[in-house]
Amino acid sequence: MYNTNNRSLGPLSGDAYELLLTAIESSEGLAFEEALGHLREEGFSEGDAEYALERLLLRGYLYEVDGKLFVTERAGSSSE
Repeated sequence: MYNTNNRSLGPLSGDAYELLLTAIESSEGLAFEEALGHLREEGFSEGDAEYALERLLLRGYLYEVDGKLFVTERAGSSSE
């Protein structure tokens, strides 16, 4: 499990993370390009969307498997 309190995000990446929490299906993930598109639809510029996704991946909030993004399970979160 990952404790998100250990690595803070700036406002841009934090906003992107909140949007992606609802967009990424826990069992199916979301293709990187679809995540970019989703952020652009929500008003992010291309550069900001790419930056936010890169930061979320580097900070461990998201992880990538076979080209799909998944949300890292957070410490203290309950499984459904």
